[in-house]
Amino acid sequence: MDAPTTQRLSQLAESFRLGFRTSPLQYDLPSVAKVNAEVALWHHEYRARGSTWFSQGDRMAMCCGSFIGEMVRRVAGRDELAWTTYDEAIRVDAQLQEVLGPKTKANSAFLVYGACRGFLFPWAKVYQRIVAGPEHDLDLFVRTALRTIDES
Repeated sequence: MDAPTTQRLSQLAESFRLGFRTSPLQYDLPSVAKVNAEVALWHHEYRARGSTWFSQGDRMAMCCGSFIGEMVRRVAGRDELAWTTYDEAIRVDAQLQEVLGPKTKANSAFLVYGACRGFLFPWAKVYQRIVAGPEHDLDLFVRTALRTIDES
């Protein structure tokens, strides 16, 4: 897809990885557990403050989703796994709008794999984890994504 998009989102992921509050993260599965614990704290803050949390936490959520997606991309080691944006995807195939629905912040950037047959939405998963809670576990998301990509 678009190399500048992959580069921008990789940079967001890297800033999250290096700036993680306890110590720098690695692009590996054990780091996902640390991220999951951090996002659990964000969920509690969100429950206490409501949607006002996103006025300060929105960029953190996007950076976190970028880290999760970049970790999947690197661990999967598949050349065709690339970041794209909603607008880029629709420009390539207008019919994708029916699949993706209307553009939102959560689906505005995502990973594409398997000759554009598969999509992963790490930003959306982070947003769901913050708002809805532990039923949107990031570790399970990553492990399921890696298995699905491996089988494609």
